[in-house]
Amino acid sequence: MHAKDVKYIPGVGVDVDRFANCQIDRASFNKEFHIPENAHILLSVGELMERKNQIVVIEALHQLNNPNIYYLIVVQGYLQKMYESKIKEYGLEKNIRLLGFRDDVDKLCKYANCFVHPSIREGLGIAPLEAMASGLPLISANINGMKDYTTQRKTGFCIHPTAVDEMASANEYIYTNKDFAAQCAKHNQIVAKKYDITQSQAIMRDIYKEFIEKNCK
Repeated sequence: MHAKDVKYIPGVGVDVDRFANCQIDRASFNKEFHIPENAHILLSVGELMERKNQIVVIEALHQLNNPNIYYLIVVQGYLQKMYESKIKEYGLEKNIRLLGFRDDVDKLCKYANCFVHPSIREGLGIAPLEAMASGLPLISANINGMKDYTTQRKTGFCIHPTAVDEMASANEYIYTNKDFAAQCAKHNQIVAKKYDITQSQAIMRDIYKEFIEKNCK
């Protein structure tokens, strides 16, 4: 590309206030999902497909064999039946929920203890940023796009997307080290503010204003 003028826009923007200030009734979610009160809850948001790669989390949970870790996956996809079969094969039916489409992702982020985003390929990745705005530690794939805002042992863990052992170790560490998880959560809320939708909109307004002033006189 030989553009004479290049502008940086921090993605389409995240509604940080919506995710940061969301309030939930935890007991209601526990009842809905049949999850005990003190469970450790992982959350992923993304279509059930190879690129989103939720299978690596399922494999890691099978390896960990920790009955107190539960995994919620939001959105459907063409791999649903395969995932259901794998979950049954591993005996994880009590610990993994395929929730389908939901319109309360902000509330689910507040309900969860950790956000997991193991995509093999990603643009920027809005779902992880929304989770960061909620104050969640992040286990993410170490890939382009997400590298813009993820840092090993600061946002959480950045792992090879297909490394089951790394995924299991990252989950075990966050599960057993509450202070580390809290530090990551605090850091992530600060980082997420850089991608707030108001900033993206302001930059876009300035770009259009500059263009109009130069070309529409």
